[in-house]
Amino acid sequence: MRGFPATMVWGLFAVLGGFTGTSASAQSAPAPQSNWTIDQPITGRALTCEKGRIKIFDCENVELLSYLPASAIGNVGQYDIWGWTDSATGREFALVGGHGGVSFVEVTDPVNPTFVGKLPFHDGVQGTAGVKVYKNYAFIVVESADAGLQIFDLTQLRDVKSMPATFQETAHYAGFANAHTLTLNPETGFAYPTGLAGDGETCNGALYMIDVRTPTKPSFAGCYSDPSYVHDAQCVIYHGPDKSYQGREICLAAAILFGEVNIVDVTDKKHPKSVGKVTVPNAQIVHQGWLTEDHRYFFLDDEGDPTDKTRTIVFDVTDLDDPVTLTVFFNQRTNATTHNLYIRGKYMYQSNYTAGLRILDVSDPKNPKEVGFLDTEPAMDGPGQRLGSWGNYPFFKNNVVAVANNGLFLVRLKLP
Repeated sequence: MRGFPATMVWGLFAVLGGFTGTSASAQSAPAPQSNWTIDQPITGRALTCEKGRIKIFDCENVELLSYLPASAIGNVGQYDIWGWTDSATGREFALVGGHGGVSFVEVTDPVNPTFVGKLPFHDGVQGTAGVKVYKNYAFIVVESADAGLQIFDLTQLRDVKSMPATFQETAHYAGFANAHTLTLNPETGFAYPTGLAGDGETCNGALYMIDVRTPTKPSFAGCYSDPSYVHDAQCVIYHGPDKSYQGREICLAAAILFGEVNIVDVTDKKHPKSVGKVTVPNAQIVHQGWLTEDHRYFFLDDEGDPTDKTRTIVFDVTDLDDPVTLTVFFNQRTNATTHNLYIRGKYMYQSNYTAGLRILDVSDPKNPKEVGFLDTEPAMDGPGQRLGSWGNYPFFKNNVVAVANNGLFLVRLKLP
C-alpha cells in the first residue's frame, strides 16, 4: 500500500467501549423518572427539557422526541449515522452504523420510530463504518480488511413483511480494501472514500473517486493524492462568492498529517487541481468540517484538540485560492472533544463525544453561540476519544436531528 495506513492513524484515537442494553422492544410511553433506566426505549411522546434535565440527560432548549437503545436496533449506534428520505413516499429513515452492520430505523413519526432491519457488513467484517446516500442507495465503507464499498438499495425498506429483517447487500465494489470515512456528493453522483488503506489503488490515502451515478455498477473515476491521507472531506457544486469556481465541483479535505484543510477542484476527475489550502492553528487531529449554506465559511473540528474548552476553527473561504482563518471559537460550556459537525441554515449541529449533541447559532460566523444541547452520554465527561456521540444527521424535515450514541436519539431544538 502507498501512503499512511488508515488503520495506523485510527489506532491513535479509536473509540473504545460502548454499552448494550437488554430491552428489545419499544414501549408506548416513557417510564417514570424514578424507574427508568438507560437500556429502556423512550417513545410515545416528546419530552421537553425542564430545569436542565430530560430524565438522566442534561439538556437545554431541546426536546427528546424518542430514544432507542442499541439493544432495540440491532446493537448499533456507536459510529456513523446518515439519513434517507424516500422521494416516492416521503418516508424518512435513519441509517445507524455499528461495528458489524448498519441498521435502518423509520423515523417518519419521530416519537414512534420503528426498527426495520439491519444490513451486515460485507463478508461479515467488523470495524468502524462510514455511510452516505445517493438517490435511493446507501453506500458503506468499513475500516476492515477487504470491506470495499458496499451498496444497498434502500427501496427495500418500503415494504418489509417481517421486522426486523436481515438484509443482503445489493452490490459491492472491491477497487480498494477499506476506508475510514466516506464523502458523497449527491449533486454529482460521485463518492470519495477517505482514510484508505490496504491493497489496490489507494490514491495515497487521499481522495479516491468513484462514479456511482449507476449505483449498482460503480466505477473508478480518478485520484487526488496530494497530500497523503485525507481523513474526511465535503464535496459540493460550488455556488459561493468566488466567481472563478462557481459551478465547479469543489472538495474541502481535512488532511490530518499536515494539519491543513486542502481545497481541490475535482470537476475533471482525471486531472483534479489543488486550489488552495490553509494551516489549522495548533493542529492535532484535523478531523472533519462543513460549509455554511452560502459556501462562504468552513467550520472544522480537531479531534485531538489539546485545549481545555471545546474548540471549533472557522475559515473564511470567500477566496478559494487564499482561504484564511476567521476565528477560533472556544465553547466555554464544555471541554468535550469534537467529532462530526454539520450545518443546516443558521445552526451547526456538533457531536462532541461525552458532551453529546451541541447546537450552535452560527449566523454570525465570527461569533458562534451555543443555543441548545442534549448530553447523550451522562456517565462520562471531559476530553478524549471515548464514549459519546460520534455523529448526527440534521437534514430531516421538521428540524428533527438523529443522533448516534450507543443507540438512536431523535432530538429537536426548542427555543423559548
